[in-house]
This record gives sequence, C-alpha cells and structure tokens, in this order.
Amino acid sequence: MHGKSNLIAPSPTGRAWGLHNFARAFSSARIEAGLPDNLQFRDLSRTSMVRLAEAGATVPQIAAISGHSIEQTQKILEHYLPRNRQMALGAMDLLVERSGSIRRGFVLLQGGQANGEGAPAATGTDAATEL
Repeated sequence: MHGKSNLIAPSPTGRAWGLHNFARAFSSARIEAGLPDNLQFRDLSRTSMVRLAEAGATVPQIAAISGHSIEQTQKILEHYLPRNRQMALGAMDLLVERSGSIRRGFVLLQGGQANGEGAPAATGTDAATEL
C-alpha cells in the first residue's frame, strides 16, 4: 500500500492509473527489463489472479481485488489456471487436511506411479487408502 493512498500501486501522483498512462509506463518498464514484445500490461492482472487462486482465494475474493465481475474472473481462471500434477496434489492435500482421511476411490500416486509398479492400482474395495 502506498503511504498517501489506499491503492496497491498508485500512479506517481498517488491516484489510480489512467489506462493509457499505465500502458505507456508498462511498455517502458517491459523494454527496460528486456521482456518479450508480446507481453501486455493485462498479463499482470491475469498472473495475480492465478496466483491468488493458487493461494486458495475464492473467485469472489479475487473478483473483489481485480475489479472484474465474478463471471469474468471465472473465465480468466478457467483459461489461465494450470491443471497440472502440482495443482492436483494440492487438492488432495486439502482433502486429507480437512477430512482427516482419503475416501473410497482415491489412490495415492507418488512419482507418477501407483504402488511403485508403474500401473494404477485398482480401488474397487471399500477400504480407505492410507497415507
């Protein structure tokens, strides 16, 4: 937060940036930093929205910060949020943390393999998989 403003990154005057002024300032900073020409100032917003989601912020919370509608925030996250192993493992960690166990039908995969044998383990039984 700026000392003279409640804005996170105010303009040099301490007020909100005008669109064209921010785009011009971003372009200068991008060139000075040696970043690619195709990088746009709105990529900052998209990146921060994804980072907030990865940190556990809800869509309404992210929309409140970014100023986007909830619907637009959801579309941005659907497009840019990574769907990878790290994201999946984070979700499983939350499940274990909040429920205290893994429910029927889930298999713990380590190193991309189940049971260390290279093939997924069947989970057709009622027994819970233990960590």
